[in-house]
Amino acid sequence: KEILPDHMIPSRFGFLESLPQSLGGKLDRKSLQTIDRIDHDEDEGDIVEVCQPGMEHAIELAMAEVLGCERKLSATANFFDQLGGDSLRAAMVVSLLRKKPMTTSVAVKDFYDCPTIRGLALRIIERKRQESDHEKVRNDPTSMARLSPIPAGIIQALWLALTVVTSGPIFWFGVYKVLPFLLERFSLTWLVCVLPFIALAAGLLLLPVYFAFVVLAKTALIGRYQAMRVPVYGNFYLRNWMVQRLVQLMPWGLMAGTVFQNQALRLLGARIGKRVHIHRGVNLLDGGWDLLDLGDDVTLGQDSSLRLVDFVDGELVLAPITIGSGATVDVRAGVCGQAVMEPGSYLGALSVLPCGATLKKGEMWDGVPAQPQGSAPEKAPLDRGSEMKPVAHGLLSLAFGFAVNLIFAIPALAILLGFIDYFAVDGARVIAWIHAPVLSRTLVVLAFAWTLSAAPLGLLFQAGFCRFLGKINPGCISRWSFEYVLVWAKTGAVAAANNWLSGTLFWPIWLRLAGMKVGRNAEVSTVIDVVPEHIKIGEACFFADGIYLGGPRLHQGRVQLKNTEIGPNTFFGNHAVIEAGSNIANDVLLGICTKSHDKIRPGSSWFGHPVFELPRREVVAMPRAVTHDPGPYLFCQRLFWETLRFALPLLPLATFAIWMVTVASRLEEGTSAKVLFLDIPLITTGLAIFSCLLVLMLKWGLLGRTRPGQHGFWSSWCSRWDFLYVAWGAWARGILSSFTGTPFLHWYLRAMGVRIGRSVILSGGFAQVVDPDMIVLDDFATVSGLFQAHSFEDRVLKMDKIHIGRLATVHDGSVLMYGASIGEQSRVLYHSVVMKQEHLLPGCDYEGCPTEVR
Repeated sequence: KEILPDHMIPSRFGFLESLPQSLGGKLDRKSLQTIDRIDHDEDEGDIVEVCQPGMEHAIELAMAEVLGCERKLSATANFFDQLGGDSLRAAMVVSLLRKKPMTTSVAVKDFYDCPTIRGLALRIIERKRQESDHEKVRNDPTSMARLSPIPAGIIQALWLALTVVTSGPIFWFGVYKVLPFLLERFSLTWLVCVLPFIALAAGLLLLPVYFAFVVLAKTALIGRYQAMRVPVYGNFYLRNWMVQRLVQLMPWGLMAGTVFQNQALRLLGARIGKRVHIHRGVNLLDGGWDLLDLGDDVTLGQDSSLRLVDFVDGELVLAPITIGSGATVDVRAGVCGQAVMEPGSYLGALSVLPCGATLKKGEMWDGVPAQPQGSAPEKAPLDRGSEMKPVAHGLLSLAFGFAVNLIFAIPALAILLGFIDYFAVDGARVIAWIHAPVLSRTLVVLAFAWTLSAAPLGLLFQAGFCRFLGKINPGCISRWSFEYVLVWAKTGAVAAANNWLSGTLFWPIWLRLAGMKVGRNAEVSTVIDVVPEHIKIGEACFFADGIYLGGPRLHQGRVQLKNTEIGPNTFFGNHAVIEAGSNIANDVLLGICTKSHDKIRPGSSWFGHPVFELPRREVVAMPRAVTHDPGPYLFCQRLFWETLRFALPLLPLATFAIWMVTVASRLEEGTSAKVLFLDIPLITTGLAIFSCLLVLMLKWGLLGRTRPGQHGFWSSWCSRWDFLYVAWGAWARGILSSFTGTPFLHWYLRAMGVRIGRSVILSGGFAQVVDPDMIVLDDFATVSGLFQAHSFEDRVLKMDKIHIGRLATVHDGSVLMYGASIGEQSRVLYHSVVMKQEHLLPGCDYEGCPTEVR
């Protein structure tokens, strides 16, 4: 362009205008002749002769800038093996290249497939040649109707106030009427012993009444769901939000995996066949039930997702989903709106079936987005056992689920009975305290002792319960067998203990007590769907959050159980899926959202979906004293913060005591409508706000304003950072979840450090956020994905900001790693992974693990 006048540049190859001389785009006489021949002969193949030198020079400049070298780089040198690059620098080079007009379509995966300057240049040119439209133009979302959140927020506030006003008197009735009634007729000791069973019976009696009310509310507010696309904060959005709030109050966790959950969904409008299995973590509570059609023997795996309701470009989108008989959606896989899975089909773990796609009968698809991978697995033959009726199986599953919770509560009840006997407390004294509560020093000390001892003892009882259930042998059993009830109970016990011990020094000890083999110095965070005796973990392993570790494989009513072994010094990134029966070699790294496979060599690193090997990854070196081998001081300070978790229930207990004292002072004037419908709701609201404010003060007191940086795993900063997240979950997440979908949650997140612009749309999951200071959301962004603003590779906590640009959309299931930047008006599609320090251009759609331009 610097040499030729505009009229000499062929219009068919107008993108050659973007080859500036500063990037090496010098056109010699031969090149001019080539352009002339292309113009006359329309031979597109010769375009390589024109573009390749400038393209190579552009890539060379980007590599040199990232590597910090001034010397000329060889066009055939391997970026990883010969130039000293790693995975982080590869993403940085790609981000630089995307800013150049000729290389906007380059993807991180291209770099790993073609790690030389020449190879990458040819890959980009080939892609350019195949593109019929070089610059995708998107409609300007600013022209879309964007409703103000203020009117909707006022209505949502009134609805939440109505909820508090109605629940306050119900709670008062239970404390001041029902409890004294029981204490007057039964001994206090007997009442404490049967208290869990009374609570279960009351729940079972009241559940049908409440659910009938929910169904009536859904019918009145919505009628039947239909496919539609409506503005967020509009009329339909508000009505659906109200139905969500009502539905989410039901005990879905207790019903998970049983026919009773299926029946409840049918009453809400879903069409669900016989023997359908819906695993833990499958969220079907956002509405759109009339649009769901599941055939017989369908399996929805752990944490899989059906996107009946979605957020796109500031709008609420409802679309139907059909899954045929015998089809399976595997672990953490997703099916988008208007997609169809035909009978007998199979969607692999971590995969996503795009909007409007059809997975053909009997086929298996895998990947992001999913692509055909052959035939679906056959229905496995049974090794042992017999099948039960689904209703009987559901009742037995409920009983064992209740037993897991009861086992945990036994120490707390036993200690409470010991206090009652020692201090000779009877029902009359309890009634007197209810009407005139006094927080004496003795009572406070006893409450501290009871709280600090009950949870650790309860966890020990749960580990013993796993052993008591006996060893479950590998093999293939029926989903409807008694043995699967035991599997369900064991995985449920591990999930319950996860909530207390995940990532602590106590967690490997508990897992060993429950039957798992865990090597020395292993660091284990959240493990999901685990049968303890089927897992062996080597020494010095490190597991990040959300690891699906050798869980049972369910398909068409069959459950395959296999032993899984992990070699020493292995690192698993967040949401990695380790398939049952895997034997992982030593010194292996599996990156975020990556599945294990049978070709993993010792010392190798893998990432992506489909998976590929990382030639060289970034390694951060820190003294082993803060990563692997801490001294006595660092060990004791971590032990202190992790032990402090057991004191977290003291705040809810203290809040209840304050509520009793305050309400009793108001009741001294008599039980009036003002007390029931104004004073009690205000007291309840004030204490809820206090809990959230305490988390806010804890954040700024323990950490202050966090900044991008690195911290050793055993450092005091990491321990305080971890405790804050756990405290947020224990004290505020339950309260803040009521504000999901409202502008009020934005206020709290801003106070915690998140930078949120105007009219940002947040889906569920933002009631608790890791690394709030690292998140920047510009105006009109729509965010449903996950933030991974930190990483623990090499036992070093690495943090950096994540920036989502104006009018951008981050779809559900996608993961943004630290340093990621999403350009204005771009979309990150479902289940995609944006790499560390990767920058996405404005106005483009990105999809894949890792991402590439669509």
